[in-house]
Amino acid sequence: MNLFYEVKRFGPGPVFLMLHGFTGTHQTFDEMLGYLSFGTVILPDLPGHGKSVSKDLADYSLKETEKALFAILEAEFPDEKPVVLGYSMGGRLALALVADYPNAFSGLALISSSPGLSSEKERRLRREKDAHWVDLLRTSGINCFVQNWERLALFESQRELPVSCQKKIQAERLGQDAEGLAKSLIGVGTGALPSYWDQLGEIGLPVLLLAGEKDLKFTRLANEMLEKLPNRVYHEIVGAGHALQLEAPEETARVIQRFCKDYL
Repeated sequence: MNLFYEVKRFGPGPVFLMLHGFTGTHQTFDEMLGYLSFGTVILPDLPGHGKSVSKDLADYSLKETEKALFAILEAEFPDEKPVVLGYSMGGRLALALVADYPNAFSGLALISSSPGLSSEKERRLRREKDAHWVDLLRTSGINCFVQNWERLALFESQRELPVSCQKKIQAERLGQDAEGLAKSLIGVGTGALPSYWDQLGEIGLPVLLLAGEKDLKFTRLANEMLEKLPNRVYHEIVGAGHALQLEAPEETARVIQRFCKDYL
């Protein structure tokens, strides 16, 4: 699959490959990028999202997703080792890229992310849960799916955002292709990806972990990851929930830039 992507330049500095979360697009990081003062950013639409949709289910696998992302890097920055940054689902994919290709990147930044589910039983149960969302997408369409998706407790703190921001997030979700999202869940959903917990100790490059104070699940996961990663820094953003790039864009950008200055 040839992924749609944009490249934005903010001045000298590292190249960032930024991977959005489930139901997001290359525009997910727009608010945060408004506070970025250096570097070049590559913003792809991940398979099944935005303008990157394929009818072939094989294009949605982890292997093919990694292949498509490397095709962008080779086309745009063949001699660079980017910092790969991912939010939520994008964070799982970013961690997979670094674990599978440790010499291809200079740093890793994870926003509200995890190394996956540690046991096959947990992954099986998650696949069964995701099958419900896949069925909803295929039988009831994107509008019904979004109505139900937005009720998840994970997004409760987003209801405190300005109405204009909430409408922008909702428009991004409603603009998705229902079948594309269904195939994304099947191909790289949490239950479909392997666990990377046992590989954390082998990641030698600098890692930034970011989580929001109100996001109790992912603050806990970040602290568990801290014990296993050899070269890492953790920053918890007070008053924010899961989507830090939306709920605290200025502080998130500042922390990322400080990480790059101090550790890369």
